[in-house]
Amino acid sequence: MRIMHKNIKNYRIYNLFPILYIVNKLEKKNIFLNNLDLSYRTLYFIKKRRLGISGNSILCESFSVVRETSKRLLNERHYDVQILCGSAMYMNFTVEMKTGEGKTLSSLLTSYINFLNEKKTYILTINNYLSNRDYLWMFPVYNFHKINSYYANLKRDKCI
Repeated sequence: MRIMHKNIKNYRIYNLFPILYIVNKLEKKNIFLNNLDLSYRTLYFIKKRRLGISGNSILCESFSVVRETSKRLLNERHYDVQILCGSAMYMNFTVEMKTGEGKTLSSLLTSYINFLNEKKTYILTINNYLSNRDYLWMFPVYNFHKINSYYANLKRDKCI
């Protein structure tokens, strides 16, 4: 994973490690939640946001909930590098990940916290096959947390 940003030349990934440390600690607590309690965490976060609590203060909790949800529904656990990537994207950094590093799981984290902040999120994939595959792959998590998600298939006509 590589973080690129125009304005901050000396930004280091290790500045995101406190978030990762807290998410890893919270993961141990979420194991004991049943599925109903885990889905209600979304409503709890929305209520906290409407009471004026900032999105940054629920960032670690929400990431740990998404990690646990994807572990239960998709049998895919977010690795530490994916948590770091989700944190960087939430902080508006451009992140470059290579093939197989988990871009799809990382985008799940950012789209969830943006949902809690009542912001729209658009996840773009140029390849129609991959965008359909990833949408179907992540749909159970979005559906579990009652997040509306859509997939747009852009069929191109022949260009002359």
